[in-house]
Amino acid sequence: PTPTKQLPTAAPTQVPTITPVPTLVPAIFYLKEGSMSYKEGQLNSDGGVASAMTAVVCNKGSLAGDVLVGLYDNRVKVGDVSLGLSAGSSDVANFNDVVLPPGSHDLELRVDSVSEKLSVYVPKPADVHFEGGFVSEEVAFNEGSGLAGYVVKGRVENSGERSADFVAAITLDGVVLDGVSGLSVGPGGGVEIAFNVGGLASGTHGLKAVTDYHGEVVELEENRLNNLKDVVVVVPEPGK
Repeated sequence: PTPTKQLPTAAPTQVPTITPVPTLVPAIFYLKEGSMSYKEGQLNSDGGVASAMTAVVCNKGSLAGDVLVGLYDNRVKVGDVSLGLSAGSSDVANFNDVVLPPGSHDLELRVDSVSEKLSVYVPKPADVHFEGGFVSEEVAFNEGSGLAGYVVKGRVENSGERSADFVAAITLDGVVLDGVSGLSVGPGGGVEIAFNVGGLASGTHGLKAVTDYHGEVVELEENRLNNLKDVVVVVPEPGK
């Protein structure tokens, strides 16, 4: 018989392994919930405060990107901060020295269509003023010179929303006759003060009392008009 011829066995076909290409998600920015914070800063001369606000911004995409974080006060844009975030990272958006006037503020930080909100209230500055009239009482009289000494009593109140530390004074023709230092009045509070005024001759004297003599208290401009008050002291003729 004719021998059977053995054919060579073909090697199995190698199927290449295909590694799937990951889908790259563009940068997706959002604000971390509850991360928005507010800190009141220094009171400025017109009663506003230079405030600071922060929030954590995250990128949950698989690509890096730049994002603009906007700050809004009562729906009006007052500032923005630009951040560059790598994939899966986060960073803090800082807003410094944002001046907020006294009153209510609905603050909002926006990143794309995402926002975080925070409501704050900036207290009105102090408003120190003399309340009511003055009472003057003669406490001394020098027969030789004919000059009298008086105690002039009044009350200072604070109708603002911040505390005030100040020096009060009483003057005659711009000259300080007496001052009371170390005065401190909280919001809605008041303090009784007494000026010692000496060397007054007989007759009518037009004095001026000043609540914040050194101008140390931050007040709204319109409230500074009530820092002065006229005081009339009548010194009788000797023997009357």
